[in-house]
Amino acid sequence: MIVVDLNLPSMDGLEACRQIRQRHPNTKVIIFTAMNDQDIRQRAFEVGASAFVSKTSTGGDLLSTIKQLCEGHQR
Repeated sequence: MIVVDLNLPSMDGLEACRQIRQRHPNTKVIIFTAMNDQDIRQRAFEVGASAFVSKTSTGGDLLSTIKQLCEGHQR
């Protein structure tokens, strides 16, 4: 499981997610970002994200998402 921000110094987080899922299809990728835009959320799932968590949500949301993915639930 990997938690990825959209703003990365060397590449876009969506591209990072796409490459991770392409090379390691069983890896769960959580997009964790301050951008809570519906279009970005949709694109994240299109490139293979397992979950999308906004940084503006409570800290418990990220932890809850990690636990759910570990238990095999998709978000």
